[in-house]
Amino acid sequence: MADRKFMAFEADGRLFIFTRLPIGITNGATCCQQVLDEIIVNDHQILPDRERMRPLLEMKPPDSTPNLKRTLGLLSHYAKWVPNFSQKIRPLVEVKTFPMAKSAKQAPEELKNEISRASLAAIDDEAVFVVETDASADEIKQTVYYRTNYYRKSV
Repeated sequence: MADRKFMAFEADGRLFIFTRLPIGITNGATCCQQVLDEIIVNDHQILPDRERMRPLLEMKPPDSTPNLKRTLGLLSHYAKWVPNFSQKIRPLVEVKTFPMAKSAKQAPEELKNEISRASLAAIDDEAVFVVETDASADEIKQTVYYRTNYYRKSV
């Protein structure tokens, strides 16, 4: 496999090499990089990228329906970082009129604080990272996970 050296990437000061890239070397790196650009691997933990989170952290409470939709979309992007996300965002989802109730005003601030402190998972040094991709005429999807002898966990 002569192209294997071209399937490497660096994270947390370590070099990783794909063992298999189902969609080929041309598109595989781009798909993986899009996922990796949103996370930081540091000290064996996966963290959201603070620089990419700046719009979220600086976001003001919504004061209209379009701003509410924008807020819901931005917070939902980080849902995987927050346990019980759907319950915590419910007061905001249920807003029908403005000004919002106190519980709805608190929900985005509490979620932003939780997201800013979040770490998704500890990384097992023995784990193998796997990128699965699938393409159709309309879109490309990918999943990044790592597996050990005992479990498989999405990243």
